Amino acid sequence: MYKTKRNPEERIQSLRQEQARCDRWLTVWLEAGLALGVATGVAWTLSQQMFGAAFSVTSADRETLLVQGIWNVLMYFVPGSLFALTAGCFAVAALNALGACLADVRCGWLTRRLRHDAALRPGGDKPGQA
Repeated sequence: MYKTKRNPEERIQSLRQEQARCDRWLTVWLEAGLALGVATGVAWTLSQQMFGAAFSVTSADRETLLVQGIWNVLMYFVPGSLFALTAGCFAVAALNALGACLADVRCGWLTRRLRHDAALRPGGDKPGQA
């Protein structure tokens, strides 16, 4: 995936492309996390309200108790799964943001190195000269 490039200008250009790619993926993962977070809240609220409305009257009927047990498990499992997906999306977004920051740091380091090398060449501006 990564090729070793001797030319620093090409390396800087590839780092800028990597940074732009990380920024695009950051947006995608943040939007997915936000959508899943909203879905988690809606699923939690609706399942709690519907469970309360459906089983407000206690019944000794066997079928009702079986459905109540299954619904009780699903009432916590579905929002919990959505919450786990939300957390995963935000974790991947954080890693993409870290990747973009590291690409920016490496690009700045290479740019400073290029300027320093240009200043040390004969006829180049020496550091500290106006």
